[in-house]
Amino acid sequence: MESATVRVRPLRFAFAVEPKDKASLQRVFEVNSSLWGGVFNFIIPLFRQVPSRYREKYFKAPPAKAILKGLVEAFQPDYLVEIKPGDALSYGIAFPAERILAIEDLTARDDRGRCKIGIDLRSVCDDLYRTSFRFVQRHPPSVLIPSSTEKSFGLLFSATFGSLPESGALSDVADIYLKALDGKRKAVNAVDFPQLFDQKNLYPLRATLHELETFRNSWSIDSKLFYLD
Repeated sequence: MESATVRVRPLRFAFAVEPKDKASLQRVFEVNSSLWGGVFNFIIPLFRQVPSRYREKYFKAPPAKAILKGLVEAFQPDYLVEIKPGDALSYGIAFPAERILAIEDLTARDDRGRCKIGIDLRSVCDDLYRTSFRFVQRHPPSVLIPSSTEKSFGLLFSATFGSLPESGALSDVADIYLKALDGKRKAVNAVDFPQLFDQKNLYPLRATLHELETFRNSWSIDSKLFYLD
C-alpha cells in the first residue's frame, strides 16, 4: 500500500505599501495580525527612486523596479495585496493580475461569516479554546493585545506584536481573540517592550504561528532581510 504525507501551510501574502504612508502601514499590520501564518507574510516597500539605505558607496544602485522585482521573486507570494488599486502596475511590479488582491479582500466574509480568502485568527482561537483554554491550566499564558503608551512607538508595537482594532471590519476577530482566550488590551511603556517576548505572553502575531513548524534546509547562516524605517 502506498502512502503519502500532506502538509498544509497558510497562504503567503505580500503587502505592497508606501513606507511613508503610516496609516496604510497600520492597516497592513492589523489585517496581517488577523491571518493564520501572518508572521511569515512580507511587506514590499514601494518607491520610485532607490532610497539611500539601498545604495552602496562606489557601486551603482540597481533601478528601483529591479529591487522591487527581486523582493517579489525572493519571497514568492501566493498573492500580492495592494493598498491602493493599481499600485503594482504603477510601480512596475510584474505579477499575475488574477493573484493581485485589494486589502479589503482579506477582510471580506462569505454568507456564513467565513473568510473568503485564507484562514483568520477566529479559527485559530476556536482551536486554541477547544484544545487548551477551556481547561483549567496550571500556568496559563498571558493573552494580550499590547500597545505602546507613547504614540511614536505605535507602529513598532503593531509590527512586532500585532494589532487588532476595536472597531471596523476586524473587530469581530479582536472580540473572539479576547473572549475565547480570556485576553486583555495592555498599554506598555516603550522601555519595557522586551518583556513582551517572554514565552508566557501570547500576542496576536505569536498566535498566528499556531500549529506551524518551520524546517531548516541546513544550519548555515542564510540571507535575511529586515526592513525598518
